[in-house]
Amino acid sequence: MPGTHTWISLSTNCNEATGICSERFLPIHEFGHNLGLNHAGNAAGQYTDGFDAMGCCNTAMTSNIHRAFLGWIPPAQVVTVTAPTTLTVTRAMDPTSSVYRVADGTDYYYLENRGERTVWENGAGEAWPGGMLLIRVAPDYTIPAITTLLDLNPNTSPTWVGLPVGSSYTTPNGVTITNQAFDGVNNTVAVT
Repeated sequence: MPGTHTWISLSTNCNEATGICSERFLPIHEFGHNLGLNHAGNAAGQYTDGFDAMGCCNTAMTSNIHRAFLGWIPPAQVVTVTAPTTLTVTRAMDPTSSVYRVADGTDYYYLENRGERTVWENGAGEAWPGGMLLIRVAPDYTIPAITTLLDLNPNTSPTWVGLPVGSSYTTPNGVTITNQAFDGVNNTVAVT
């Protein structure tokens, strides 16, 4: 990593009529390593972020951290929050959206709005809860490192890990991130 070769062995559980294979994310994941990306995980391990192709899952998108690392999001759109503020976090796949990261010691807390998603990315067929905000912890996005998706909704099934509207998360260093509102498109987030 980065590399020039990728070897992929897919199982035979592909539907020949539709061309759909449950492992179709594997080429994307492995090619991501060739581009210098590392894994995306959560507290359970380094392959367990179901909302990033570098974690797992056949319909996962690429996270904002990895898109910024690849240069798909210009550095001018990566905004580092170092003081109390209120942010409007727009949809992750909007090419004009800023990527907000909250500084906290040597790590950053990256905020990601997946409001445009209508189906859970791991294929469970559940509607995306309105206003749920994903938060990942990683060093500077220019450093290829394992990213960690936080489980901020632990009282639900493992499906929904985001920060619900009206909820807060406080980092170990005392920075509080509050998902104040969701207007159907954008999150309003307070950082104190």
